[in-house]
Amino acid sequence: IAVARGDDVVHVLPRRPHVGRPQDNALFDGIFAIQSERLSLEIAAGNLVTGPAGVAVSTESVLQKGHNLNEAARQLGIRHWLFVTAFPDEISQHSDCMIRFLGPKHCAIATRPDLPDQDPKPLADALRDVLPELNVLQIPCHAIDSVFASPLNWVQIGHVLLVPVFATESLENL
Repeated sequence: IAVARGDDVVHVLPRRPHVGRPQDNALFDGIFAIQSERLSLEIAAGNLVTGPAGVAVSTESVLQKGHNLNEAARQLGIRHWLFVTAFPDEISQHSDCMIRFLGPKHCAIATRPDLPDQDPKPLADALRDVLPELNVLQIPCHAIDSVFASPLNWVQIGHVLLVPVFATESLENL
């Protein structure tokens, strides 16, 4: 994650919790092309969606781990850290399945018409409280065979989007 510090930009690499994958941190250290400092917070990068003006969004699962969030926010330049309830059927419980910043004044939020109790309005309102000019694009999403795979969980390299495909019990429904 690129963080402005004075006139410079430093890169901070989140430490990945190694649940059954102890080599992930070494892997990301090896493939990250820019020298970076290691974040004190152990968090999956998918659960730390950063946006403009020091805004970040994570799911509430981060709060349950007893981390020093003030120190992590300082390291990352986060001024407004929003915590949301993850979709109950999303296996990773990450915020990158729920929101994607598209630019300084635009973001996309996954809406869940198949889950009536998952209202996107509180997140959109909280974002607009700190980013008043933000345009929010709501993208309706749903689970297939009780498995949720978000179209917002993509990787962008230049002008190319890589959209992951997640295996389900019935691949023909993807």
